[in-house]
Amino acid sequence: MCISKALYVAINNNYSICTVKYKKHIFRTLVADTFLKQAVGLMYRPHLKRNEAMLFTFRRGGIYPIWMLNMRFPIDIIWLGDNFQAIDIAHSVKPCSSILRCKTYSNKRNARYVLELCAGISNRFGIRVGSSLKVNNPEGRQNER
Repeated sequence: MCISKALYVAINNNYSICTVKYKKHIFRTLVADTFLKQAVGLMYRPHLKRNEAMLFTFRRGGIYPIWMLNMRFPIDIIWLGDNFQAIDIAHSVKPCSSILRCKTYSNKRNARYVLELCAGISNRFGIRVGSSLKVNNPEGRQNER
């Protein structure tokens, strides 16, 4: 699916915000909770700050592949389980510009959430498979790990 810049602009200001915390590090996080928001993801954005992220939320656990089409910067991709524990991580994933040569990155175990951060942040802050994150989501639920 190709997403146009016009569509990106149309939904860009329609994201809920939550916070994701790992140890003392807090990320201001856009919530991609609909198919359209997930399809657009971080496409066309010029950058992502070190304290920013995007969280994809899904109704049930599953395999959720991510690709980097129309991205402008590399990211770390962290797949999270129901309890916000990291179950898979792809480090410093680079953008692609051609749909024909765009690699897909995927989790090996069922995930319920996908967190996208600036490239290198997961290594810098020590986020590893098995790490538990604290997520304050838009509905007010809180993970107390």
